[in-house]
Amino acid sequence: FGWSGSFHENVSVYVPALEKAIPRATKEVVMDLWIFSKDALQRVVRASCKADFLRIRDSQLALEEDLDFSGPLYSATYISLSSCGKYSGWAEKPERLERLVKAFSACSLKQSLATLDVYN
Repeated sequence: FGWSGSFHENVSVYVPALEKAIPRATKEVVMDLWIFSKDALQRVVRASCKADFLRIRDSQLALEEDLDFSGPLYSATYISLSSCGKYSGWAEKPERLERLVKAFSACSLKQSLATLDVYN
């Protein structure tokens, strides 16, 4: 899902369908090479609440504003955001990553999450 040659595709158009399909995943949700708006990221993370493992890789995440992942009870023990920093400008604006970590710690993920794998 999401691979379109060597460029990223905006996930927003797919979010309504993803919100229906993703909650059925209990083991893992893997999304690579996407562009996430704030709304799309919040909705996809919430939809992934039953999965043990969430990986968003090589994607651009809109983190200009505070995020809110509250709502569902999460099962995730492992979240990987590998190679998102280079597409999301974390080196230039580390507060973007800080917003993401704060959002994870402000919802029920703080009870289940054992590993947050973040690297540029």
